[in-house]
Amino acid sequence: MKVAAEFSNSQAISNLGTTKLFLLLDVPTDKRETFISKNNLESMTTRQLQEKIKSFNNNQSEADESKLFHVGIDKLKPLPEHNQYFKKIKGNAWIDFLRSVQTSGIIEPVLISQDKIIISGHERVRACQALDIKTVPCYIKKYTDSEEYSKEDTMLRDCLTSNLKFCSDDFDIAWNALKEHGWV
Repeated sequence: MKVAAEFSNSQAISNLGTTKLFLLLDVPTDKRETFISKNNLESMTTRQLQEKIKSFNNNQSEADESKLFHVGIDKLKPLPEHNQYFKKIKGNAWIDFLRSVQTSGIIEPVLISQDKIIISGHERVRACQALDIKTVPCYIKKYTDSEEYSKEDTMLRDCLTSNLKFCSDDFDIAWNALKEHGWV
């Protein structure tokens, strides 16, 4: 039923078998016509089509992650494990950091998950809150469970990795945590 509704008017796929039509449902609707026009679907095996769709969708995800979004501070949530590994900036360093954000803005966008969980940029978000800045530039990365790691483990790994600074006291903490989880 869905196949008939999705492809009822398309001449480009009239000679494809049912399996290939079902596979094409995995291509986002707004990108499907472009995908069909750029690929010779009739000459592909089902396996080749599966790989082509997987590659296409992965490339689309990467392209989406390179877009910059301005997200409301009130929508962002901290990564639960963040405070376990990293200290908040305090004292004169905090005052200097606030001045920097106030005069220069957020130079490096915050990395968040699709669920608006902060992966990298907790202190930048905290500074924006303190300065009553309502939105922050963000890159959104899509996290899913994989065969190897849970979504939460991957987010924590990315948080630890993105916070590795060779001049920071937190470097040893982050490095040891990465080793503890078997990620390095």
